[in-house]
Amino acid sequence: MKDVKIIEHADGLGQPIRIGERVAFTWGRCRSVFVGQIIKSTAKRVRIRYVGSYTLQDGGLETYVGYRVAQPDDCVILGEGLQRVLTMEALKNQL
Repeated sequence: MKDVKIIEHADGLGQPIRIGERVAFTWGRCRSVFVGQIIKSTAKRVRIRYVGSYTLQDGGLETYVGYRVAQPDDCVILGEGLQRVLTMEALKNQL
C-alpha cells in the first residue's frame, strides 16, 4: 500500500490551509483579488477553483468557472480566523 504524505501549507497570515476552505488570492496578471475554494494541494502549491465573470458587449454578464495554481502564501483563508487576526492587528495599531 502506498504511503500517503499529508501536505501542510500556511496562508499569508500563517493559518493552516486545508482542502475545501474558501480563500482570497491575488493574481498579478489581472491585478485583482479573487475568492475561491482550495480543491487540491501539492508539495509546493495549491489549486483553487473560482467563479469569474465578464461583461458582454450587449451589457449582459457572462460567468465561468476557472482554476488557478497559486503559492500558499498568496492566499488568505476567509473565516473567523481572518477576523481574529485583523481585529488583533487593528488593536495593536491603535494602542
